[in-house]
Amino acid sequence: MRDDFDPTIDFDVEGRLRRISRDPQPPVPARLFRLAEEVADGAPVGFGGVKLERLRTPAIVPGPVRKALIGLAATLVLAMAGTALFVAVRPNKAASTPSASWPWTALEWRELPVTAFPEASSPLGPGIDEISVIEWQGRVLVHDSRDIWSSTDGTHWKHLAANPGMVTLRATKNWLLDIGASCWRDGWCFTGGGPVGYSTDGVTWRNSEFPTFDITGIATTDDRALLLARRPGAVHDLLSTTIPYVSVDGASWQTAKLPSDMAGALNLSVTSGRAGFVVSGIVPDPNGSEQLSGTDSAGSYSVKGFYRYWYSADGLAWTDYELSGMESTFGGQLSIYRGSAGDAFPMISYHSLDGLSWTRDESSVLRAADISEASTDGNEILAQGDGPTFYVSRGDGYWQALQNGGDVGSLPQGGESWVAPGGVIYVAQDRIFYGAARSGETPARTLAPGPTVFVPTLPPGPTLAPLPSVSQAPAVRWSRLTGFERLGSGPSGAASVAGWEGGYVAVRNAPAGGGGLTAWTSPDGKTWRSVPDGAFTGTSGVAAAAGKSVLVATWNEGNGVWMSNDGSSWASIGGPPIGDRAMAGDSRGLVAVADDPQYQLFYFGGDTGGWYPSSLQGADANSVRSVALSGDRWVAVGGWQDQTAALLPTAWTSENAASWTRSSISAAPGQRFVSVVAGRTGFLAASMKADDTGPITLWSSHDGSTWHQLESGKAPGPDARIAGDGTHLVGCQIDAGTLHCWVSIDAEHWMSLAMEGDLGPLVAAGPSLRVFPLRDGMLFVTDDGAWYAAASD
Repeated sequence: MRDDFDPTIDFDVEGRLRRISRDPQPPVPARLFRLAEEVADGAPVGFGGVKLERLRTPAIVPGPVRKALIGLAATLVLAMAGTALFVAVRPNKAASTPSASWPWTALEWRELPVTAFPEASSPLGPGIDEISVIEWQGRVLVHDSRDIWSSTDGTHWKHLAANPGMVTLRATKNWLLDIGASCWRDGWCFTGGGPVGYSTDGVTWRNSEFPTFDITGIATTDDRALLLARRPGAVHDLLSTTIPYVSVDGASWQTAKLPSDMAGALNLSVTSGRAGFVVSGIVPDPNGSEQLSGTDSAGSYSVKGFYRYWYSADGLAWTDYELSGMESTFGGQLSIYRGSAGDAFPMISYHSLDGLSWTRDESSVLRAADISEASTDGNEILAQGDGPTFYVSRGDGYWQALQNGGDVGSLPQGGESWVAPGGVIYVAQDRIFYGAARSGETPARTLAPGPTVFVPTLPPGPTLAPLPSVSQAPAVRWSRLTGFERLGSGPSGAASVAGWEGGYVAVRNAPAGGGGLTAWTSPDGKTWRSVPDGAFTGTSGVAAAAGKSVLVATWNEGNGVWMSNDGSSWASIGGPPIGDRAMAGDSRGLVAVADDPQYQLFYFGGDTGGWYPSSLQGADANSVRSVALSGDRWVAVGGWQDQTAALLPTAWTSENAASWTRSSISAAPGQRFVSVVAGRTGFLAASMKADDTGPITLWSSHDGSTWHQLESGKAPGPDARIAGDGTHLVGCQIDAGTLHCWVSIDAEHWMSLAMEGDLGPLVAAGPSLRVFPLRDGMLFVTDDGAWYAAASD
């Protein structure tokens, strides 16, 4: 039963950030990774199966705390080696009721088939990762924002009730509580703005008398529930007063009278254990070590303070909670899990026998930094680690590592787990598994690790050799464009054009009204032919050279990576979800910015094939936005938060795609790089504000380490369409009814191009115009046509 709900922030994930550099593989659906960053950025999100237009709480998250939110994505980026499973178990001694024996030593897994849920409405299928599970009155309840299901053994289920729109299910001993979501002013949506429902049987539900406020926390004990609700403030919505509401029946609610420091605390969260309810929060203090800063509907704010804790047996009378016995360096929100012998905080390996005094766990088997999930049914406390691996305790500081066996070949990685009657429920990759608890049993044999999302399986990142040098003839310095020939079968509307040894490939994303990805191939950029329909899945994508071949990565309604040696025949090769993120490569290899986990880098080994994860120096999972290649150097760009939480444009450079060196630019605080393209001897990058709004700033660099803003009037302006192919950098913009284009090789020195031909259709295209440099000219693309212009010096 999870009662540590707070959508604002969960400090329990901070320890798991250490895994992101060594465990970059994303074995879960993309929507889970995107959720963490979207919450941190304040973008539209979904929670608990209900799609929310925007969650109001994340704007309060400061720089260091935001890293913990992004660490939520990291908790799902699990190790590539799965847990060894066994087919059968052999008891060492007789056990008449093995599921009730203690201590547990193994879990015997089986996958739940569709027939386990006989009614038409079933939690099996797409979106299954968004369910929640609780234990109540000897039963386990599965809740998927539409329906509630019940089971007494974890394998046979019945449908209790339809309860659409409810996103958070909790239980006391005698009644259930469910929290809805609702939209507020200006399109903001939040958990708790909708109805608060209660039920004594899980079948019949009634609306309670709870006022419509933004609920930021919920916890339950045996006989009551507590909701933390934020009343909109006059100055900053996210810094307004948080009020605890307590109910003993789910129908009516009573407010508590709080100590002055608790009443003025910010960023409150609540959990429960033997001491009752425990609230964590930040008390404002100008000398504080914690800083809350951000922007909400009232503007920007920044508040410093210290973490404080309070507890209450009934939710009404509160006193200080000193965390006796816990290291003084701990500062963050508590998440307490109650077992039959004591309370546990598995994320930092502490336990308490009375709920007040804490002691470090005796067992060294539990690696707190690797714990990604925890749950309890009031008796057993389950902690889930990489692999997946499972550990169980009753709250006394002793943890038992569980062996995995049963009639499934393996468990998918990256799922969620819950304690169920006599075992564990595990949900991953749209599949549900039940592991029956066994005691005193050992595996008959072990099996290979479980399969991953990627094909082929990504090896751990090797030490790649530096790029071999290539002989590059001096680039022709263009001064004019002539011809402007409209192409009869050109790649109209193309969003990505890649040159490779065999010519060019262009990709057009599907229109908003539907349809599939469209692609063309050309030997010279002048004569184009369509790639046969059905060559790719997906509706958007990007192309790039890789070895002697060309790759297209697709996304939306069928992600994949596709390779061709001739531009016409394509084969799926597997790989990380890249989608329409940036890729850059040549005959020696390719670096891609993955979509899942967002902005992770991967290297494709050219003709050798195979994908290798690559970690950036000191980077968060959301840092990288684009990548480019010039000569023997890749440059990746994004943003970086320094020790003061100030966002800065940042670049990383590498000569082997495995080891990266970071450089920051202090001249533009509050901005981050959003794109980069390359010429023969330099790179051009664009930066914007953190929310990708406002004016664009253009930067040049000869090596990716030292950057300078382009001088106005001597280069393309911030509204120009920018592109680069590793030789020529081009920028074109429409000004006063005239098309102007510039070209550069080093990004520092720009030449205004003289253009001869009919430019009227290009000017008329306006914002839809795109430009792409080719080996001996330029390709101009509009929504309904394509033009080729020859370049000369």
